[in-house]
Amino acid sequence: VSPQKPTAARDVQAGLPNLSQGTMADISRSLEQLVSISDQRVKIEQYKTALTGYLSAPADTASLQAFVEHVAGEAVPLSVSRVVLLELAQKLPSLPAAQRKTIGLHVIDRTAARATSFEEAVSTIREHIAGVYEEEEEWSEAARMLSAISLDSGIR
Repeated sequence: VSPQKPTAARDVQAGLPNLSQGTMADISRSLEQLVSISDQRVKIEQYKTALTGYLSAPADTASLQAFVEHVAGEAVPLSVSRVVLLELAQKLPSLPAAQRKTIGLHVIDRTAARATSFEEAVSTIREHIAGVYEEEEEWSEAARMLSAISLDSGIR
């Protein structure tokens, strides 16, 4: 029986603590490890794995917000952050309504400076938040959320 060949993805994954239960310092160190991966495909997969870890502990809003801040920041290449935030947008409905709204609004806030770069993810998130507002019968807020979606872009 031959041992498995090490891969960059496996090596990095093995060094990551359980992201959903770490302290903010652990989370910061883990995210910095992800930034240092040079292979873009591996980096994207590792960020998606990290995202799955955060989403599997839905009570941990602060860690998920820290993840969003990191991914939307300048340290993460736009090609990676776009894919990861779109993945988050697609998985957002798996969260409880209150957390969906909190995280969604946080993503919109953190990506505002580069909104055109994250237009597809932000539009999807706005639709999910509007759904939460509709459940809460906050019709004006739901309308306001939907009206901010650009209809002139090529994605819609």
